[in-house]
Amino acid sequence: MTTKPFVLMFKASAPASEIDNYVAEVTKRGGTIRQRFNADFLRGFSAQIPSEYADSFTNKSEVMEPDHEVRVNN
Repeated sequence: MTTKPFVLMFKASAPASEIDNYVAEVTKRGGTIRQRFNADFLRGFSAQIPSEYADSFTNKSEVMEPDHEVRVNN
């Protein structure tokens, strides 16, 4: 099963139980949670999600995008 890294972000008003449900769904489908974000300004998680299930999460979170390295050029 091929997985891809994604970041799923939610509004600050999203209850923790809603985010927990998404975490459970990702792991149930064979994904792996890499990191959770639970700050006032950043709520969600990063995960390795099986490619065949990634589209099913796209419409469920506020923002879902591929996780990738960010660089700053000087």
